[in-house]
Formats: sequence, C-alpha cells, structure tokens
Amino acid sequence: MITENQLTFKFDTRYLRFPEEPKKINIGGFEFYDYISPQAMNAIIQNFSDHINLRMFDEVLVNQSGGDHFAKNLAYLQKYDRKIIDINYARGGKIKTPVPDHLRDKKIAIIEDILDGGGTAQRMVEDAPNATILFMTQKINVPNQMPIDHKLVALLIDNVWVGGFGMNIDDEGDSLPKDFLRDYPGLAAKIIKNR
Repeated sequence: MITENQLTFKFDTRYLRFPEEPKKINIGGFEFYDYISPQAMNAIIQNFSDHINLRMFDEVLVNQSGGDHFAKNLAYLQKYDRKIIDINYARGGKIKTPVPDHLRDKKIAIIEDILDGGGTAQRMVEDAPNATILFMTQKINVPNQMPIDHKLVALLIDNVWVGGFGMNIDDEGDSLPKDFLRDYPGLAAKIIKNR
C-alpha cells in the first residue's frame, strides 16, 4: 500500500500487449478488436485500488473528459464517500473547468483515463504542481510523450487507439456516434469501419 509518507510513488504497473491475433467483437453494430476484456479490466482496477488510498490526498479530482468511470470504480472499491471534484481538461489545451485556485498548492489526486501524448496532463500539472495523476492507462512507445513526474498508472498498453471504460474513440469522420464506447466495460481498439 502506498502511504502518505512516501513522496516518490512506485507501483508495479501491469503491461498488456495488444494481441497478435485479436478477437473481433461487435458493439452496437460496429466491429472492434477486443484489447482488454471487461473481466480483465475489473481485475486491473481492483489491483490498483488495493495499492492506493484516496484518503491520503487532501482532495480527489476527476477529469470529466474521460476519467469518470475510473474514479467511480476506485471510489466504490474503497468506500470513498468524500466528494470528488470535477474538472474538465481536453485535448488541444481546451479547459472547460480548471483545477480550483484554492487547491493549487494542496496535495491532490487527479484521476484521468489515459496518458497518450501528455499535453493534457501537463496542463493539469501546471495548474496543480503538487498533484499526483492517477492514470487508468498509459500508452507506451508514443513518440515525444511528455514526462509526468508524479503519476501512478494502473495499466500500460500499446500505442493503439482504444475506447471503453469511460474513454471514447473519437476521430472526426469515423462515423461512430458521440461518446459511443464510454460505457463499454473493457477496452476495444478501433480497426474496422461500420458495416
């Protein structure tokens, strides 16, 4: 268990490689590759929850652009009944709801869905320099990925486009409905256009 006296966070993050022969799954009439099954995601989130205590932070925030499912699962598993504060940072530097000013210098956790290029996370850290970001996933082998010093990551994945567990596969022109995969409890990789 990571305690509040530890300033450098260590966690044995699990890495799951994209399958060489992935299984095709159909979700709402669209085909995807199954990257991480719902059962495997549940086990990964449980393992992460077993090693981190949300109560060691002054406040817990969640980035609503994708971290909400992860936050709800962690709160449920830990019986965390304090209010989790919503923020909203999105790709391209868009900030709809920033870290509140009064939390800037507090020891906070920001729950986020994915570390991809790192630009969104870097912007959050600029607004909350003492924050630790709890990422559900981090893509590896991403060219020029920005380093985030204070982070904990539940799962390392390959650099493929994934959706599910609060994340949406959103690429303009992909013909998928808005927020299509957010409620899928696993991770699916986009590879096939709709039928």
